[in-house]
Amino acid sequence: MRVPKFVGDLLPSGVSVAVTLAILLAVALEIFALFRLKRVKLGRSGRSLDHGLLVLAALLIGLLNGLVLRSLFTSSIVDVAWGINDALEWIDVLRALFLQSFEILIVPLILVSIFRSMLKAGSGAETGKSAVRVLAVLIITVAVAAAIGYAMVALFPIEVDYGSIIPTRKEPTTLIKTITDLVPSNFFSALSSNKALPIVFLSFVIGLSALTVRKEFPELGKKLELIAELGYNVVGTVVDFVIALMPVGILGIVTVNISVNDWGILATYGWFVVAFFTGIALIFLVHMLILL
Repeated sequence: MRVPKFVGDLLPSGVSVAVTLAILLAVALEIFALFRLKRVKLGRSGRSLDHGLLVLAALLIGLLNGLVLRSLFTSSIVDVAWGINDALEWIDVLRALFLQSFEILIVPLILVSIFRSMLKAGSGAETGKSAVRVLAVLIITVAVAAAIGYAMVALFPIEVDYGSIIPTRKEPTTLIKTITDLVPSNFFSALSSNKALPIVFLSFVIGLSALTVRKEFPELGKKLELIAELGYNVVGTVVDFVIALMPVGILGIVTVNISVNDWGILATYGWFVVAFFTGIALIFLVHMLILL
């Protein structure tokens, strides 16, 4: 994300440094308050505040932050504007770390989930059928999720500046190219590219090989199952940790985006929330139909 500069390459003054520190201190106190809210016990039940409400609270606080900082952008005091700019660059670190944390989890989450699912697919004559069924469900759900995502963008007035996301225009990928890319030429490049289909294919091949090993060497098969459970629980714990930090990431994202964009970003956020929950509901419905 590009945070606009208000002045040239001048060194920040004492006033701008004070403004920056004051803003960062306020954001740090807000983050502390969010984590304190998580420990609050509700009524006689003793239940903690729902995580979704914490995310909503972070969104509202970020919205308020953005509106206040944006109103100060028009200040005639250059030092104040410079201090706000530097503070936003530091707050934007929260956004970057949060999003990159999710990106880094894509590969291990897919690998361990498919590997574990295939080892649990069964044994004996039903193993092959179960493995094919697992792969078919994965492919169908990925395709349906992608279709729902495109449908949400088409149905709701969500304006996206694709030029800032994709610097160079790429030609549409053909079906032949998609099939060819299923088998990557380099194992590590497939993992580092975060492309879903090659990772799913590699996971399926690894899982199928593990099934073959388990069939020929039952003792090794038990160890493979233990490794799969261990990996699944470790990755799941890391995912829970990242999700627990979601309010912090949302706070940083909303604060910076509201601060540096025009008022139309509010409508975009509103429609995005509607499209997001609509898509989640549709995906949940699809999974319910698959389980029936």
